[in-house]
Amino acid sequence: MLLAMLTPEQRADASMVDLALSMSAVLTETFGPGGQHGQYAADATWANEDHLAELSGMQVPVLVIANEHDPIFPPHGLQEAAKTMPDATYVEVPGVSHVAMDPSSNEVVLSAIRDFLTTH
Repeated sequence: MLLAMLTPEQRADASMVDLALSMSAVLTETFGPGGQHGQYAADATWANEDHLAELSGMQVPVLVIANEHDPIFPPHGLQEAAKTMPDATYVEVPGVSHVAMDPSSNEVVLSAIRDFLTTH
């Protein structure tokens, strides 16, 4: 979870590690017995499948948002997906792992969503 939530710089900050651990505890305690393992297994299975062909058939505009340091959905894979879709807009959030832990990153995402909705 720490790799998914924190950038390398944030992992060196004890207060950020504590925050991420407390947030991940709240997220994973709702899975129930075996649920966390099941979720990770489903994620790994999905990530190892090729979804580009089905994405190429998208009939609506799509906003693809990637985080620069995301180990789960790396930007290069999302860039490839965006290129495959007929009407995709790609936005990359700099300096963020899988989960944004700072307000400025959230503002990048909100701005991208506003722009996308205004355009489409």
